Amino acid sequence: MATRLSSRLLIHLPAPTAAAVPTTSPRLRKTAAALTASYRRHRPRLAVLAGAAPSGGAVAPAAPAGENRGAGLTPAEAQRLEEFLKADLPHLFDDVGIDRSAYDDRVRFRDPITRYDDIDGYLANIRLLKVIFRPDFYLHDVKQDIWDSIQNNEYFSFEGLVEVFKQLRYYKTPDIETPSYLVLKKAANYEVRKYPPFAVAEAKGEKLTGSSGFNNVTGYIFGKNASSEKIAMTTPVFTQASDDKLSDVSIQIALPMNKDLNSLPAPNTEAVTLRKVEGGIAAVKIFSGRPEEEIVAKKEKELRSQLLKDGLKPQQGCMLARYNDPSTKDFVKRNEVLIWLNDFTLE
Repeated sequence: MATRLSSRLLIHLPAPTAAAVPTTSPRLRKTAAALTASYRRHRPRLAVLAGAAPSGGAVAPAAPAGENRGAGLTPAEAQRLEEFLKADLPHLFDDVGIDRSAYDDRVRFRDPITRYDDIDGYLANIRLLKVIFRPDFYLHDVKQDIWDSIQNNEYFSFEGLVEVFKQLRYYKTPDIETPSYLVLKKAANYEVRKYPPFAVAEAKGEKLTGSSGFNNVTGYIFGKNASSEKIAMTTPVFTQASDDKLSDVSIQIALPMNKDLNSLPAPNTEAVTLRKVEGGIAAVKIFSGRPEEEIVAKKEKELRSQLLKDGLKPQQGCMLARYNDPSTKDFVKRNEVLIWLNDFTLE
């Protein structure tokens, strides 16, 4: 499951005076910029925005007499605010928490399905998300942001509500190790992930949805290797097509993350090779059901077409990830088509 939620959190700095001295925990009272963040693996992804509201969106509360809240930030104030947010907001979901005293009590929170008119409501929402999702929170940057997966980002957006329910769709993931990844972006029909390098045992395959070569790679981890070492099973099973016709296929099992090529025993057969996957950025389309060849080819074509439409640069070929054994009910099976990307950047 990969859920992306977003919000606008308005933060204010006091009007500067000639004697003002920056501190490490300022009382924030001018409109700020925004942040984005993401979570690992299948945990939900949240983007929390601390930013100037677009037309028709959230607005700052009226300033009391004597406070100049209409003025823009000076470069020094903007830098001080950005540094504070980068230091403070990573604590949004941990046991430390953000510096509650640094935020205006009357901050107004808006996203397509939620709104609060004070900081207590906003923090209550954060506590609820912690209970439901147990997120790992990663701050990428401080800037303006929206929900990437919908068009209508104003409150209340029925499109946003549908998106949340769609992202809560359950896919069964076995409780064994899987290659770690960080979700960078959630679009309407796919997500973009960052994978670190990992090692695989690999054999020649026949087609993306086939099992040819599977016994060779599982035999390796079950002890058919130079030291008869049994290696922990992981998920998913990958099949990779390296050509645009999806015909040059290999089958792979990821090896535990605490293993590297130097510490692994050699295979007993030339049918199995050990290889380091360099990782990188991949676009991923998840689906349930039985991953038949025609279905996978259709998913790959849909994903590639959408990536090109969105201005991204997909590489040739694709990977199919199958997480479940054949006995798993089709409607909860977790299958994924992955296409590696070139030159991806977070805007």
